[in-house]
Amino acid sequence: MIMLSPLNPGGSIELADVQITLVQAFHNSGSLSPNLALGSVLEGHYFHPDGGSCGVILFFNGITDYNTSDTNAFSEMQLIGQMYGPQIAIMPVGGKFTMGIREAARAASFIRPDIVIPCHYGLKAGQLADIDELGRAVKFLSSNTNVAALASGQILEYTASNFSVEDEHGNNSMIT
Repeated sequence: MIMLSPLNPGGSIELADVQITLVQAFHNSGSLSPNLALGSVLEGHYFHPDGGSCGVILFFNGITDYNTSDTNAFSEMQLIGQMYGPQIAIMPVGGKFTMGIREAARAASFIRPDIVIPCHYGLKAGQLADIDELGRAVKFLSSNTNVAALASGQILEYTASNFSVEDEHGNNSMIT
């Protein structure tokens, strides 16, 4: 049985051979709360935020992954990159509720992972993003970083020198 434990930024815990460390992130949930100046709130319609946003560092099987969470770019990402050395960074690129392409490319240059996996974009998210432009911007600012946009059902397999993307039919495309 895995026991969950509360954490704050800077705190770490190990669960099932995965070291989890929380780091700062900047994301506001205030838009989900109603404006009380407009009158009383219907029962069950008030959002109660459960605390601040955090990024997550996961270390397992010799690989470090940094999920930036729904954040904007901030200069301390460079310190996070230096302290934890993530090989993989998962970051939002939609540009409406999170950072966009330009900011994500700069964040990648701060973090300097081998791979950036973009998230929180697309038609379903209501945040269209030009992932080819993200790839060009990331290469310009951090030439050793690749962008791996994953479609539903795809799996990213990572080793220190290369990775492959596998679709739901088991077809691989190797990138080195």
